[in-house]
Amino acid sequence: MFPKPDDLFKQSFEQWEKQTADFWNAILRDPAFLKSAWQAMEMGLKSQQAVNQAVQANLETWQLPTHDSQTRILHQINRLQILADDLGQRLDDLIAALDAGKENSPQSR
Repeated sequence: MFPKPDDLFKQSFEQWEKQTADFWNAILRDPAFLKSAWQAMEMGLKSQQAVNQAVQANLETWQLPTHDSQTRILHQINRLQILADDLGQRLDDLIAALDAGKENSPQSR
């Protein structure tokens, strides 16, 4: 009698999964592979750093805002917004106090 298709598929998949896992475990534990992967990653990071520095230098040369200057400006704008909100609240409090003082003054009676 023939095995059921589901069982056959399950066995095939489990065998494929085991062989694939064994293959990648062997590759990923190989010191030569790890060294070459590390070197490739390091080269990629160094080239990205060089590109970022070149872009920043060009932006500064053209007097355009860099990421750092945009971040600094954004923090300053946020601080100004907080100060404006605080001033608005203090003005509201002063106006409310003045209005309350006018209501309690002898002239308003």
